[in-house]
Amino acid sequence: MPLKVDGVVKRLRELGADFERVPAKDVARLRRAFAKTLGDHPYFDFLARIGRLHGIKSEMLSPEEVLAQHEAQRRFFEHASFGDEPEDEENLRIEQAFRGTLVPFQYVRTRGDFFCFVTSNVTRAGPLILDAYHDDCELAHPGDALTNPRRKTPYTRSFTQHLAWIAEGLAHDSGRYPPE
Repeated sequence: MPLKVDGVVKRLRELGADFERVPAKDVARLRRAFAKTLGDHPYFDFLARIGRLHGIKSEMLSPEEVLAQHEAQRRFFEHASFGDEPEDEENLRIEQAFRGTLVPFQYVRTRGDFFCFVTSNVTRAGPLILDAYHDDCELAHPGDALTNPRRKTPYTRSFTQHLAWIAEGLAHDSGRYPPE
């Protein structure tokens, strides 16, 4: 039986989460900004109907922060982490291209990590939702589960499942994502 978002929201509230209203014009601006990559993703409806999750260790970014963090990912440059050899330059190019497809939407204060939609890894079920560490500098490896939608991954494409995993982490005071 599929998870129902209202049940997950109720559980999050029981665990101390709160939801902040997001103005309709801000949700509309996000929808326009990501219309080609996220389409009619349930995240937008969640923001419009329920609001922005906050009051816990893992808070949703405001629409302005989503846009700013997406731009920061697009500009990601960590040259020193790759080296100076020709293959290192190619790895940097691949990493920068992959980073440009990340749409950070939730921030984990305790670790400085972001939950991101991976818009380069989309199936009919939606984009992959990834927990990207703030200091990861080698996320993209050609053929792996992050860059290849056909490869099996422990992550989810379901926004409701993502929220359920956040609730499970809160309930067990665990930072594990996805939970075991």
